Amino acid sequence: MTGTDLVSYLEELDFNAHPSKWNGEKDNTAASRRIYDAVAPVIDKIEAATSPDAPEPQISIDDTIKDKK
Repeated sequence: MTGTDLVSYLEELDFNAHPSKWNGEKDNTAASRRIYDAVAPVIDKIEAATSPDAPEPQISIDDTIKDKK
């Protein structure tokens, strides 16, 4: 996902993760919050490309649920 698609996805995640008190939480609020809270800080750390040939930054989301011990 790149450019405007990423922006749209983050806007939707933010809306679902941080609902207003009038809208209330949705079925996916908790999952949206976890993803948004994991992805947003990583995106904030991405620096602008230094050349046109610079590789695109990549972010991987590990969606496994770790066992509680």
